Amino acid sequence: MRAVREFSLSSLLLRAGDVHPNPWPILRIAQQNILGLTPGKRLSLLHKAITHDLDVILLQELHIVENEASRLTLDGYQCFAIARDAKGGGVAVLIRKGIQCSLTSQSVSEVVEHATVCVKVGTHLCQFTSAYFPRGNKVTSAAVHSLSQADWTTHVICADANCHHANWDKHVAPNPGGSHIVDFCIDEGYTLLNTGDPTRRSLTIERGQLSAPDVTLARGCTTQRWQATPDPDSDHFLITFNFVVGDDEPLAHHVPKPSYYSWGQANWQECSRLVSEDCKRFPTKGTPNQQAKFLSRSIAKATAKAVPKGVTRPAPLVGRLRGRRA
Repeated sequence: MRAVREFSLSSLLLRAGDVHPNPWPILRIAQQNILGLTPGKRLSLLHKAITHDLDVILLQELHIVENEASRLTLDGYQCFAIARDAKGGGVAVLIRKGIQCSLTSQSVSEVVEHATVCVKVGTHLCQFTSAYFPRGNKVTSAAVHSLSQADWTTHVICADANCHHANWDKHVAPNPGGSHIVDFCIDEGYTLLNTGDPTRRSLTIERGQLSAPDVTLARGCTTQRWQATPDPDSDHFLITFNFVVGDDEPLAHHVPKPSYYSWGQANWQECSRLVSEDCKRFPTKGTPNQQAKFLSRSIAKATAKAVPKGVTRPAPLVGRLRGRRA
């Protein structure tokens, strides 16, 4: 086990960025209101985890019951989940296997559902909280403060708060819950990572309406490249960012990781047409697992054809070294 831990730390250190002085590892984080973790979405989530090289995934609204929460799995990840209680509901924290972690706390109430997992990288302890505040604007100051503890000096909160404030959401009028979150950040020393970009596009009422009900709060750490990207699996966008472990200062010259796909140049109409065409052969009499795999393959094939590739990934370090020796 010690060898596994050392290897995990070494692999994180090798991903710490570039040749500039930065001895600390970077964890790649994602959060999303998944709007029901179906078998098909689980496969899609695994694809995104691989594509984005994710270390920590924080999910809300899994729509799972208690026995499903205890059996939740995703290949390559340790899963900590709690079942839904409110309408929607259910949250989870997924940590890449090989990284030391343990469940710190969890709570389910009418106002908020949350789970917190402690991640250990080297000598550093980092707390990650996934939280969901049901709709209805029931958010109270006490509920927001319940997400934090004084001894959690390094802490990240990823929440579908259903709260709005001018500090992060210019698309929807502020509500009292938004003020509670702002006050919480001031009182407890958290930084709001949101950039003002929307994190949700309505699919039902006022179709197409943009808003930012999802927030990312951080304390005692350095974060980089917070980004919210539209995602076909949910009306909520996929939020990704980097978390620098044990570093009080950002990298002097951070080199961004190139995107594998150029999403901004995607032909979504063609992608939709390809999926629809492929689904004419949908295995209607197959098992749910077979159907999910078919749909996942259809989306992957359509993406490969309709979305141009980004910057070519560099060759592995070992390959480059061998090339030089030759």
